[in-house]
Amino acid sequence: MKLKFKLIPFIISILIVVISVTGVTIYAYKGYDTNKIRFVNDYFHYSDHSKVETLDEIESYNRFASAYYRKAGDEFTFNDIKSDYVYNETPSQNSKNFIDGATYKDGILHLDGWFDIIPYAVSTYNSDTNAWVYTYYFYVFNVNYRYQSLIRNLNFCFVNGIGNDESEFVGTYKLNTVIDEIKSGTYLGANGTNLPTYKFKSNRTDADGNPVIESESMYIYDDKAKGEFCPKGAYVYRLTAMSETLSDTDKETYTGERRWLSQLENATFSIYYTGEDSTATKPDNFVEIVRGTFARKYENVETFNNLSKANNDVAEGAQSDLFKAGYGAYIAKRIIITGLVAFAISGVLAFLFYIIWQDDVKKEPKQKKEEKKKLQFK
Repeated sequence: MKLKFKLIPFIISILIVVISVTGVTIYAYKGYDTNKIRFVNDYFHYSDHSKVETLDEIESYNRFASAYYRKAGDEFTFNDIKSDYVYNETPSQNSKNFIDGATYKDGILHLDGWFDIIPYAVSTYNSDTNAWVYTYYFYVFNVNYRYQSLIRNLNFCFVNGIGNDESEFVGTYKLNTVIDEIKSGTYLGANGTNLPTYKFKSNRTDADGNPVIESESMYIYDDKAKGEFCPKGAYVYRLTAMSETLSDTDKETYTGERRWLSQLENATFSIYYTGEDSTATKPDNFVEIVRGTFARKYENVETFNNLSKANNDVAEGAQSDLFKAGYGAYIAKRIIITGLVAFAISGVLAFLFYIIWQDDVKKEPKQKKEEKKKLQFK
């Protein structure tokens, strides 16, 4: 069939293609939240995590979730809880040690038979309070699940040592006092583990029309986890280096005031396990695993942030900004593919519409001729 150019159907056909492709690509760009979650899943290799080193995934998480970050191994020392041996690059070997074979090398603490720890210092901007938050985290990985609840019942607290003068650091006493209070259930200030999380602006809006901030848990797989009670699909957890002040045996003196490691020039702390059940009912469940000391390298968060521009010691992150993390390039591929599919489908539909219009136009004069013949016959 020979097609004749018709302006109106041609314009309508073009509009079908343009509107379809534009609408579909805009939807793909702004998308539904699933696209953003898919990007994060790809970013953290959820489908092929066994091919990626756990340390690389931890680094990727800090680069993604933080405004500024650094590996903070040079701000810490760790020592054996029995012999006070300071861990270093040489595996610990001492009959008095609580843990033999422990090392602290390249900012990574390896506690043989227990787990590995890597400390990070990070800063994030809290838009609710319009203030910067400066925090230290201990990422716990390569876990040996010798106890079923080892990670869930792992805790951090400050103890007596450097930088813990009572006149300045109210409520911190000798380690054995801390332990006694933990066992008796009167110490309320320990801080446990948590899953890393990330936030992003949802396409949903609240009553005021502002984007809803979604929060998702970040599952970094601990592929080298092992042990009798190792769960299927073990994850990397982290300890936040903070705690409430010590309650003392008299609960009335408990202030509930939080102490962040980043607020202190130096400090001593303990990482311990409280067992399957409450230590108040089963005191023997308490196990101190490692003790450490801290010497702050940067005076405040402003100094910390500014160093990212001055040297390579502090790196700039995306602070959960998907586009800074590469979402633009990711979604561009989807837009191109989606746009091409939309173009092909809408193009076929537009062409069919143009043909159908031609057919209707062609039938009209034929029908008029037939009617004219009938009139002449009469």
